[in-house]
Amino acid sequence: EMRGILEGSSTKILAASLKTPQEAADALAAGATHITVPLTILQAMTTHELSQQTVEEFNRNGVGIHH
Repeated sequence: EMRGILEGSSTKILAASLKTPQEAADALAAGATHITVPLTILQAMTTHELSQQTVEEFNRNGVGIHH
């Protein structure tokens, strides 16, 4: 709702007191231009189990490969 009210103005929306990665994602999807989250939430948002597995697999399989 706030995004609609502020549409056309130079005011930015800061969403704060977010407690979960889902709340942070929802705030950004709703139009927040900035968010404040604890470091643990930021880490949870930027780390995915499959991504971590891919990095570990690459590190194992890439040993000895030089360019």
